[in-house]
Amino acid sequence: MFLRFYWPIGELMSELNVSATLKIFVDDPAKMDAVKGAIEQIVKVQKFDEMDVGFGIKALIAHVLLADDEGGMDKLESQIKDVDGVSQLEVLEVGRI
Repeated sequence: MFLRFYWPIGELMSELNVSATLKIFVDDPAKMDAVKGAIEQIVKVQKFDEMDVGFGIKALIAHVLLADDEGGMDKLESQIKDVDGVSQLEVLEVGRI
């Protein structure tokens, strides 16, 4: 007997061929969950991490997947910067998968 296993979002994964890691500074720690939710509406998020910056300030590290379209990263940065509560954004890493 031969069993086949399928990735549940296989078609989606073939379109999302860029992985990026973003450092997002949130102006108010109380808005952290709201910012996460807004980012999940914009882009496919693999996971979130929180990083202590200092003086009680935390940055949100987002590991995201996106399509390799022309201007895709610039558009994503612009959309995330427009989220209420985001004060600054830094792209840490971008790579094809």
